[in-house]
Amino acid sequence: MVQDLKSTSARDSTSVCDLDQRHFPFEWPPIISRQKKILVLELGLISGADIKDTVWRILKQTIKNDLTKPVSWRGLNGKTAFQSLQLKSVVTEAVRRNPLCA
Repeated sequence: MVQDLKSTSARDSTSVCDLDQRHFPFEWPPIISRQKKILVLELGLISGADIKDTVWRILKQTIKNDLTKPVSWRGLNGKTAFQSLQLKSVVTEAVRRNPLCA
């Protein structure tokens, strides 16, 4: 690992493509987290009478019916597992922003 770092730092005159590949992992997480925060803030404005109503309203805004058919909570019978999707954490955080549900 140390030898790899020394060999890449010795090549400072690399092409732009190599430079982008070296910095790629450091650029994307802040962008994703920023977009997630914006999405949580926007979905957090949707409120309901209680937790169940708020979750239903948020999910109605994010997923349409034809996309929900191949999704289940655990992902049984070859369906996509909702519990492993990043959307689950977005919905959870958005519901917690609702003062009636927090």
